Amino acid sequence: GEVGREPIVVCLLILLGYGGVRTFFSGMPSVGYGAMYGYFSHWLLPLILGYLLGRVDPGKMPRLVALFSVSFMVLFGISFVSYIGLMPGHFVIKGVGDFVFVESGLLKGLRSHISLASICLLLVFIHIHLVRGRQASRLSLFVIPVSLMVLVLTGSRGYYIAAVISFAAYGIWYAVTTGKIKQLLLG
Repeated sequence: GEVGREPIVVCLLILLGYGGVRTFFSGMPSVGYGAMYGYFSHWLLPLILGYLLGRVDPGKMPRLVALFSVSFMVLFGISFVSYIGLMPGHFVIKGVGDFVFVESGLLKGLRSHISLASICLLLVFIHIHLVRGRQASRLSLFVIPVSLMVLVLTGSRGYYIAAVISFAAYGIWYAVTTGKIKQLLLG
């Protein structure tokens, strides 16, 4: 069906609300400003560009999802190779910046273990949705377990809790919407 502007507006409001709380109620507002810069530069711009491309040509969405997923599988692979010690976990390219794949035993994936964990959870839910809609490919069956493994290796306790809560909420929603309450109770 026709995609409205509501998802973008909701995402923008969530980012602004969270950033406002993090900035205005913080003992160190500069940390909040830095986080807001990171949200807008790393999350909002790609979200808007992907959303607009999907509106212009909905047929490109499966390829965009595949490109998004494969690019993170490559990042996960490089980070894992650093994690097991086959290459350095931290690179500095003069004039470009620092690239941290692993630090203190946590997968960082170029930025932070928390950001990497959030992307893992996002990928899991995207591909669970594809599997449920019978639009899954072999890529989906590969992405889900790899993303869950990387989520564990990030060491993000907050995202461990978020994963448990969001999987439970998804299970309840799925059981209610499909009428499979007995499966939920058994689970």
